[in-house]
Amino acid sequence: MILWSDVVFLVGGFVILVYFFFKRKYSYWAELGVPYAKPSIPWGNIGQVGSKLHSTELFQEFYKRFKGKAPFMGFYVTIAPQVLVMDLDLIQRILIKDFHNFHDRARYYNLEDDPISGTLFNIDGEMWRTLRAKISPTFTSGRMKMMLPTVIDVAQNFHKTLFERIGDKAEIEIKDYLSRFSTDVIGSCAFGLDCNSLKDPNAKFRIYGDKNFTVNWWRNIKISFAESHKELARKLHITTIDKDVSDFYRGVVFDTVKYREENKVQRNDFLNLLMQIKDRGNLDGDIINNEGKLTLEEIAALSFAFFLAGYETSSTTMTFALYEMAKNPEIQEKARRNVVETLAKYNGEITYEAAMEMTYLDQVINDKY
Repeated sequence: MILWSDVVFLVGGFVILVYFFFKRKYSYWAELGVPYAKPSIPWGNIGQVGSKLHSTELFQEFYKRFKGKAPFMGFYVTIAPQVLVMDLDLIQRILIKDFHNFHDRARYYNLEDDPISGTLFNIDGEMWRTLRAKISPTFTSGRMKMMLPTVIDVAQNFHKTLFERIGDKAEIEIKDYLSRFSTDVIGSCAFGLDCNSLKDPNAKFRIYGDKNFTVNWWRNIKISFAESHKELARKLHITTIDKDVSDFYRGVVFDTVKYREENKVQRNDFLNLLMQIKDRGNLDGDIINNEGKLTLEEIAALSFAFFLAGYETSSTTMTFALYEMAKNPEIQEKARRNVVETLAKYNGEITYEAAMEMTYLDQVINDKY
């Protein structure tokens, strides 16, 4: 017969063990004599991130508190010690001279259960170096220039769709339209597909793109645990990308590659470049890459990363730029004049060279006007 006193004793003992476990983990920075932000059980310093704070706000708070007191400070993501470097000379040393010691991404990936998580944002060590060397030739200015006609086609469709909508209503949610524009551009350049989200806001590319950026409490817990205990998380087969999102993007890449190979289709897009490396280990006109060829799973992960890198970032940047120009008509007029005068030199045609000459518009986008 189990007595209540025994239950209380066992539960109490377990709570005490957990408490001292966290206290021991949270002594890391103190024992090293590094200034640190005081953590709280069980989330460390990230308890309010995702609910009351964005991660950038937390880092800004750390920066204000510790700047000038030390070249770097410590904090905790659950029980994992992390560091925020604030000294510019030390940052430069880490990123250049001592980079061989700091190239790990500190991000979670699980190639066995979710191969699409093996993006350049996540993988580390020799795997990261090799994959980066394989695909670096795809990002030359000349090859990016080849994709411009695709971007212009989507931009013309965006212009048409936008003005049709303005004709119906004086006010529109521009962020929504810019997200759909970004989806169509990246879907076309990265996957070689017409996403058609400008016409259909419920296009699958957009739905799954939004879903990947939607964070809920359960996903927050999985990400926090996985990034704090990477090896254990892999043994437990934990994934941080929803299965339907992963299946969709992998399926799109696999089907598109198969179709192009069977029908000898060539396009000036990112996927076509990756397929060249997959088949030959190098790109047209390049020396053979000693790092080897790409696998189909790597192509899927790289295409997915290409999509993630441009989807939300591009639409958000354009939204803020338009907002600032709406609030400051003189900046808007100057940017418009920069575009009109530049296009006049190129007979009204948008070319890569014309875009490079729109220096003031570039300043507006980069918030340096």
